[in-house]
Amino acid sequence: MRIHRKCDDFEHINVEYEGGEITLRFREYQQTLKLFKKVDHYGEERVVVSSSGWYEREYTIKRGGHEYFLMLCNGSLLGIPKPLRDNDYGDECVVLKISNNEGMDVD
Repeated sequence: MRIHRKCDDFEHINVEYEGGEITLRFREYQQTLKLFKKVDHYGEERVVVSSSGWYEREYTIKRGGHEYFLMLCNGSLLGIPKPLRDNDYGDECVVLKISNNEGMDVD
């Protein structure tokens, strides 16, 4: 797994999932994210994203895909389309891009 802060595009944090189970804690945004597999439910091609702000809800990202999220300072995590500008959502949040690169050669 790789984590990049302030990337070339419009995300502030870029997480590249490459396999396994990962827990990320963002204390300043009251957020805990978990990335893991549920092969029996979603198959080998998808990684599950679970947020402490979502309770039991899960989001999946297919292999080779990516999704954008907005992490708010109140602990909420929202799925969003790709931002068009660096400041689309203001200063009180972080744009997070999660990519599923499992089994891919990305160097």
